[in-house]
Amino acid sequence: MADSGFRQALEEIHGLARDSQEAASENEEALLLYACLAVKHRKRMDGTPKENYERRWAQDTGKTWKALAEFPGRLRGMAEEVKGLSGSPFFDPARTTTTMIPDGKHWDFAKRELSMLHLFLEGYSYWLDERVKCVSTFMKHFYRRVPRGTLSLFTLNVSKEVKLMTGRFHDREVADLLNAADFVLNPDIAKSGPRFDEQSIALMRSRQKRKAPKT
Repeated sequence: MADSGFRQALEEIHGLARDSQEAASENEEALLLYACLAVKHRKRMDGTPKENYERRWAQDTGKTWKALAEFPGRLRGMAEEVKGLSGSPFFDPARTTTTMIPDGKHWDFAKRELSMLHLFLEGYSYWLDERVKCVSTFMKHFYRRVPRGTLSLFTLNVSKEVKLMTGRFHDREVADLLNAADFVLNPDIAKSGPRFDEQSIALMRSRQKRKAPKT
């Protein structure tokens, strides 16, 4: 956004917005994200694209993606174990009078919560399981292989966001925006000439439309 050429290309798209600048700003965050991803230079990385994205999504969890995907099953196993402990009067919080809190004021509340611990673990396991599956499905859109020499699939996302803002496809303006972003983010590559043009964008969209399954 600090680059004047990029700001000018973005302002041209804003000027085409059908419902004023307010509508344009609502889509701007997604538009900027897709524009950056569309021009991102694919560097060689360790591991497959899938492995790299799994590593990123599992970051800060303290687990690998494989361990994260297996964790819901482990939680359900733990829930069963905790439930089994309550079969004994000596290890069932609801039936014991022993307090773990010095003043004992909150023990009744703690007993109720602990007696439902297995339900909480089980419920959390199903939520986590669905979350992992959703993220796995979402990731496929990022690491799908794109034939060498073709435009990134994120180019289509930029095109679609511009249509949402303006009501029409504006391939020339999209190409101008992406070339401006390319010049900012990949100055060495961009020196060889513009990588995006309206004909290529329209052709890519047409190819994707033909590939889309008919319902």
